[in-house]
Amino acid sequence: MPVNISLKVEAEITRVFGQKGSPLISKIRSSEFSLGAMSSDRILLAILFGSRGDLKKFEELTELSTRDWRDTLMAAGLAEADWREILKSHGYWTPEED
Repeated sequence: MPVNISLKVEAEITRVFGQKGSPLISKIRSSEFSLGAMSSDRILLAILFGSRGDLKKFEELTELSTRDWRDTLMAAGLAEADWREILKSHGYWTPEED
């Protein structure tokens, strides 16, 4: 199933990558993640945060997410319960619920 991207996450991708964000959003929409009950916002924010603004790293984490989203959370340092606080401390928007 293709990935649904919220408008808030789209805005974060654009904030971090500027004009280069549009093709990234398209790439994510055409990707398939096996999320189960996991929020796509959390995974996408992990990709964005973990990339640290590096396009190649963003693509690597997106690919990793198509295999196992848990590895993406680990790679970004957002696998623990404090993931919202970490993102907020770096100026990222975070969803209220998973």
